[in-house]
Amino acid sequence: MAGKLVDTIAGRWKQRMTDLRALLTVWQKVADLRRVLEPLINAGDDRTITAPGSSTFRDAYTAMRCAELLGGTEVCLGDDPPDAWVKLAGEIRALEITEVQRPGRKRGDEFKRDAALWESDPSRCLPIDPADFLSATVFLGAIAEGSQKKTAIPYASETTLVIYANIRTWSDAWPAIEEGLGKAVSNAKARYREIWVLWNCHVYRY
Repeated sequence: MAGKLVDTIAGRWKQRMTDLRALLTVWQKVADLRRVLEPLINAGDDRTITAPGSSTFRDAYTAMRCAELLGGTEVCLGDDPPDAWVKLAGEIRALEITEVQRPGRKRGDEFKRDAALWESDPSRCLPIDPADFLSATVFLGAIAEGSQKKTAIPYASETTLVIYANIRTWSDAWPAIEEGLGKAVSNAKARYREIWVLWNCHVYRY
């Protein structure tokens, strides 16, 4: 039964992603995009963000959050490259978006595990592994590795690299992370107009 549930949820999510990409081929005001994404964020099956094919949602969410936090006005998805466009301070900024996760994380395995748990009890809270919470050193190492990977492709020089740090940490690691972020992304600085790190409800700009 778990396999059937996985297929059903993944199929429904895939259709939502198809609809979302079609919508975002044109500019959307940030507030309007928030209203579109909010049901997906809050849906009872929001765990399907871990399902294959969720890159459209992650790109849209990342671009929207950057726009919200930096005072942008509109967002649309790009043709890869870029992943998205944002209107910010009278300019149109091209965004190359990359997600950095906990090293060794396997999103597909999580999805299958969580679907099986949900089938047995739909109201059940999903387990959180303490190992998911990284130290500042491991966090910054993952960010440095993620930014280094984005130096291999010659994106246009006006492109902004956006690193979505989808990583859990304990709050006592935050000061060291904030202090070390600039150095962690310095390996990609020469390739991009600017580097943004979306993490902990902030956009850090370098």
